[in-house]
Amino acid sequence: MRKSKPLPFIVIALVLLAGVTGIIIWINSQNQPQPDGQMIEAAKTGQESNIQSNSNLTYTEHASFISNNIEENILVTYYGSGDLGTADGSPSEAMFALPFGLCFDNSGNLVVFDTFNSRVKQLGDTSSKTILGENGVIDHFGFITPAYLDGPKDDALFGRSTDGVYHTNGDLFIADSSNHVIRLLREDSVYTFAGKEKGSADGRYGEARFDTPSAIAIDRAGNLYVADTMNHTIRRIDPAGNVTTIAGQAGESGYADGAGSTARFNEPSGIAVGDNGIIYVADTGNHVIRKIESGNVSTIAGIVEPVQTGEDYSQGGYEDGPADSARFNFPHGLYISGDILFIADTGNHVIRALTSGGNIITVAGSGLPGDKDGLPGTAMMNKPMSVVYGHGVLYIADSLNNKIKSVLIDINIGDFR
Repeated sequence: MRKSKPLPFIVIALVLLAGVTGIIIWINSQNQPQPDGQMIEAAKTGQESNIQSNSNLTYTEHASFISNNIEENILVTYYGSGDLGTADGSPSEAMFALPFGLCFDNSGNLVVFDTFNSRVKQLGDTSSKTILGENGVIDHFGFITPAYLDGPKDDALFGRSTDGVYHTNGDLFIADSSNHVIRLLREDSVYTFAGKEKGSADGRYGEARFDTPSAIAIDRAGNLYVADTMNHTIRRIDPAGNVTTIAGQAGESGYADGAGSTARFNEPSGIAVGDNGIIYVADTGNHVIRKIESGNVSTIAGIVEPVQTGEDYSQGGYEDGPADSARFNFPHGLYISGDILFIADTGNHVIRALTSGGNIITVAGSGLPGDKDGLPGTAMMNKPMSVVYGHGVLYIADSLNNKIKSVLIDINIGDFR
């Protein structure tokens, strides 16, 4: 067993590279008291509703936000001025602060988890809108102070939320990473759905414990899957609220394929579920992509190099080609569309894809950090954290550029097949 650094790469890479080392304190923000039993009970209502996978691109229309500035095969800035700030506004005026997560709501709007603003924003054709966390207090670094408050959605406060997913009944589940809980927006109220304080424990709703849950996905049966990053585990929350560890061993980082608790991960920070129920995991600290099928964990892309003495991570790399020889550098967000798996290869500043033919290709970015629109091979991003795909458009949270980028691509032709 080897121990990882006390702060996950998901924090260190963005904070230190942004030159704002003092912000690292967010991960230790204090937790507020758990909401009372009535709020937990209220959060249970409706959990038996029919679910569709968030990776199924046919269940909602995305055309409403495919703007005219998206050109085929050209990476462009879809939203964001590039300035760090909280302001909503037009695509060229809106501001973000290290956005990590993206998802679609049930109306086809793109939703951004604006992590260091502790806000959730919805992007429309002409303007962005803050839908959660608007009343947060700005600290002297210019970031919203992380907090924790359930209640009416206009009053609710969040820590550093990194990801979320919508249920077809309109519920929004949020990975409130720095508060170590899963939050739920139902209608006009926010609840703590699972977890209470930092730790590792299975159980029901508030009995469970997480440590920096960074990514969340949902399957057709209504099960939520959580990449519990600093516990080095994958958790499942069933529709009855039972939290179960399905892969990995809490507190033990490492690398091993195998069944259930015999498998080992190193800070898994991305997760997606296919329509066939297969779970895909970005094993970030190991620089590989894993899958969980019928309880068994296997590596489907990437190479794990030996960890050098005194180090917590193996050496990443950058190489396209057959999946079993490809190289990644701290991959994070995943999104699956049919038989194509998109990967935010954060440390390489690119978006990759695992094709139906078993190859890894680069679909956006040049591999160099920067902020430049253009063709996929020449365009630049800076620490892209997540990716989603709908109706032919790939959307990317270009985190250190404080922008949302997009590129129009056809996954039915060319290198994808």
